[in-house]
Amino acid sequence: IGSSTLSAVAVERPSVSPELISGLPHTSEEARQMTGHSIEDVVGCMHDVDDDGILSAFDAFGELSDKDKEVYDDKVLGRHQESVDKITLAFMKRFPEKYRREAEDYTYGAYHKQEMFLQHDSPAFLRAKLIEGKTDKPSVSMYLNPELTDAAAIYAEFLNKALEQKLRFKSKIIRANAKDNYSLHYKPEYLDKGVGKLDPIVIYGYEESKDDLLKIVEEIRQAHASSFEGRKIGGSPLEIAEGVGIGDEVSDSGESSLTSSRVGVAKNVLKELRDKNPNWSQASPEARKRAFAGSLRKRYESLGYNPDNIAFNI
Repeated sequence: IGSSTLSAVAVERPSVSPELISGLPHTSEEARQMTGHSIEDVVGCMHDVDDDGILSAFDAFGELSDKDKEVYDDKVLGRHQESVDKITLAFMKRFPEKYRREAEDYTYGAYHKQEMFLQHDSPAFLRAKLIEGKTDKPSVSMYLNPELTDAAAIYAEFLNKALEQKLRFKSKIIRANAKDNYSLHYKPEYLDKGVGKLDPIVIYGYEESKDDLLKIVEEIRQAHASSFEGRKIGGSPLEIAEGVGIGDEVSDSGESSLTSSRVGVAKNVLKELRDKNPNWSQASPEARKRAFAGSLRKRYESLGYNPDNIAFNI
């Protein structure tokens, strides 16, 4: 396996102490014990209990910064994609030649394309799958939302650190889709409203690697603090610092995720409440919030989601 160093557009930042930010969880178990992310906390921040309120409170879309909006220019997005392509070429050199390809049609490879992301699967993942016969899924997801102009460089730095430690992981970065005019969104109307993804980088860790990956994420966030300053994440992961979130992974199939699972259940509960209560719309917003939070708490518990920290399972 090669040792190519990944590179992208440089992020100019002052050097900082390698010490981690005080107060951040250093393990996923510490994050699991944190408070302030219960169903009642999330629902309490909703402007109202309706479909838009659920998306605002639980989903991974949110308001773009003025700087982010500039990235949506075709030329800027083109440069972002060029950086992602360079990262992928260097990443493939870490693999035996037969796996230096895109994984598709039930074949294995170094990367594969999703609708909005380009995913990279580490050599340790491939080795565990093909040689050791492991079939376990990722257990923890980490979400990073740096300034979009810095995303490719920060992602490359993460990959270098994780690969140097030979950790098992999957990770992905938002990609520009040329067939859609370099749109980063499958819903163009979002961009018209200044709304975009709040998780352009996602990292999936396994039981033996998740805490080492979290340490890398925290080191990178401190080293590039200004890229994360004031940044938000989606409503379902637990925010452990500006622009950084964590939670239990639901599936690595792409069909279900932490966010989609929490959003889907919340929508179903709201529909049931509307169907059972003809006067639902006449109730006060606070009464609707109390009813919704109570019903959602029971449903989350029945499904094994932790109602006191919705980013994690029971």
